[in-house]
Amino acid sequence: MGATLLEQGNPAQSIPYLEHALWTDTTSAFTYALLASAYGQAGRRDYAEGAARAAVMRAGRDPAIQVLSARGLLAAGDLEGAEQMLGNAVRIDPRDPESWTRLAIVQARRGRRTEALTSVKQALALAPDYPPAREAFGRLR
Repeated sequence: MGATLLEQGNPAQSIPYLEHALWTDTTSAFTYALLASAYGQAGRRDYAEGAARAAVMRAGRDPAIQVLSARGLLAAGDLEGAEQMLGNAVRIDPRDPESWTRLAIVQARRGRRTEALTSVKQALALAPDYPPAREAFGRLR
């Protein structure tokens, strides 16, 4: 239910469900990452940072958890934390266009356009028709 509410754009409503899910299984990296995203979208930066770090700590080298956690940090305005997690994600799996695209977006928001262009070009080299990468490239050109 919490994941569905989050997907429907109701982060604040999803939080109690996701927190309850963690009471049931405190080891779920995915639930922590979803909670980081919900907290971030709800503007609860400190909570988003804690949940993102808990997710990554439990997931180890899972790039999908790194990306999902970074989305929460990005939504909360923690650009440095989001960039760190996305950097980890591209090091773990350099073939993932989503990681490269999200990294480019964060780099651009931090004022590093040259690095952002390099990252988005990497995403496009991996998946030339990936819509988010094409859109990001269009904004950066």
